[in-house]
Amino acid sequence: MCGLKSSKASKPTSTVQRVAIALWHETQRASHNARLRSKPAIWRYGGSHAADFYPAPQPIRPAHGEQAEAFYAGRFALDGYQIDTRGNSPFLLEVAPEPWVRALHSFRWLRHLHAADSELARQLARSLVEEWNALFANRYGHLAWDTDIASNRLMSFLTHAGVVLQGPGFEDETVSRLIARHVGFLRAALKVKWPDAAQAKAAIALTFATQLVESRARNTTSAVRDLEIVLTRQILADGGHLNRNPSTVLDLLMDCIVLKEAFAGRGAPTPPCLVAAIDRMGTHIATLSHTDGQLMQANGAREEEIGLLKRMMSRLPAQPSALIHSLPSEYHRLAAGGSIVLMDIGTLPAPRQRAPHHAGCLGFEFSTDGQRVFTHCGVPRSPLKHFDEDNLQEAGTMTAAHCALTVAGQSNATKAQARWLRHWTQGRLLSGPQTVEIQHGIASDGRHWINANHDGYLKSFGLLHRRAISLSDDGMVLEGEDELTLKQSAERRDVNFQIRFHLMPGLKTSPLAGSNTILITGPREFAWEMEVVGADIAAEDSLYMAAFAGPKPSHQIILNGRFPDASRIEWRLEAVKSKSGNTKSSASKASTKCLKQGELEI
Repeated sequence: MCGLKSSKASKPTSTVQRVAIALWHETQRASHNARLRSKPAIWRYGGSHAADFYPAPQPIRPAHGEQAEAFYAGRFALDGYQIDTRGNSPFLLEVAPEPWVRALHSFRWLRHLHAADSELARQLARSLVEEWNALFANRYGHLAWDTDIASNRLMSFLTHAGVVLQGPGFEDETVSRLIARHVGFLRAALKVKWPDAAQAKAAIALTFATQLVESRARNTTSAVRDLEIVLTRQILADGGHLNRNPSTVLDLLMDCIVLKEAFAGRGAPTPPCLVAAIDRMGTHIATLSHTDGQLMQANGAREEEIGLLKRMMSRLPAQPSALIHSLPSEYHRLAAGGSIVLMDIGTLPAPRQRAPHHAGCLGFEFSTDGQRVFTHCGVPRSPLKHFDEDNLQEAGTMTAAHCALTVAGQSNATKAQARWLRHWTQGRLLSGPQTVEIQHGIASDGRHWINANHDGYLKSFGLLHRRAISLSDDGMVLEGEDELTLKQSAERRDVNFQIRFHLMPGLKTSPLAGSNTILITGPREFAWEMEVVGADIAAEDSLYMAAFAGPKPSHQIILNGRFPDASRIEWRLEAVKSKSGNTKSSASKASTKCLKQGELEI
């Protein structure tokens, strides 16, 4: 057996210190935003008007021309929400979900009108842009001028200015003026180097403008310099982002690819910092991709439209290779025989990070042959009827919404309890795992394994949680072990604990009589058996909140135990039917029944 050992420890800070740091950063951010949108600053955002536009690369996100008819009828389906404006302007709606409003003001939906390729669609696009200009061009205090939204809007205007937004007397008077205003605003926003994705998007959008607007070409050198600074600060060595959200990396990567193509379209050399960032982020996306073409649902990630990752990868010059151990971003990957295990090994994030971090340490997802089996619940794009959206968003960040272990119903990382403090800390995790120790390698029989532990329950219960997982070389057998141990100096307490395995929608569970085993069946000719030793096993309802079309009902398998009576739980998942309908592969039959013998050697 071979293996590597590593550990990841966050800088130890008390809860009070973390609250103080978070409040200081939020105060500084609020002060900067107030200055950025103040009247003395606004006059600087006009800038010189744009002149000629160069042809732009097409966006990576798919465009659906049939959406143009829905827009013309007043039905706007954006970011998982569909709203009928009933003939009114979408910009004048008094009540609308914030994600929908943000998507509306980003103008990324212009690609659908572009794809329709009709004069009616172009007229509608011009009408909506002029309407936005009349209502929001000078309202810098509105959500529409958040840095990330303004960056998306600038890139959309630049991408579609030459085709969709063409019209007699329209381009020079409206779009050119708007682009100049956005460039001025984003240049001011970029002066404060906040370590968040909005700053990176601003740098990308400003560099994009230098390649597509003739009058901005002279600013290329300074724009590339700012881009290099931001990408160096925010993109980690393994391609992950500081906020650990896989969807953030995907969004930035798609923008960077389009920017690279803009340089190529002008015949200009691509900046080395951009090439390096694309290579690293492509590797990160490959590392956290499942066999079904979706990303791991961790730390705010959400499902994307089917085929988006494949479409994005096709625009890369070379297909990236996945990493096994992604330490800077704190993820680990096991892959064998068409099966993939993705595990979160993250410690408590730095308090200055403003991101939707989840309490999912040592939580994992499992997919095989194009089907995700175990998944985190994720966070919703849109609310489910009869459920409060804020409650769903909060529930998706808790340990119970992950394939992980909870003690006494508590998460392994916690946020502020008081509503006012939670608002000012922006949902940051204030306590949780300070240290995660990892061992991983490949066993002599070909099994890929990881053995990790964290101290997220040390402060509350004096307990350490260890999780060991191995994946057979043919990908047909997944074995695991969860163990709670009491720190020597801690007081012994009897507590209940639960280990959850959330299933993808469409998978069903059936307990097998006379055994501690549950059969998992799917829509295709696949079936898995989950066998447990040392705990009671049960199946309950769950909710998969990250689905692209909105939350979907699902199921979960729960292992119930009580410490210290049952401190070590062993479980085994084995494929019992393949595509051809044959039962258990020869490799699976030959695999040692480690659970029955109590010899899970990893």
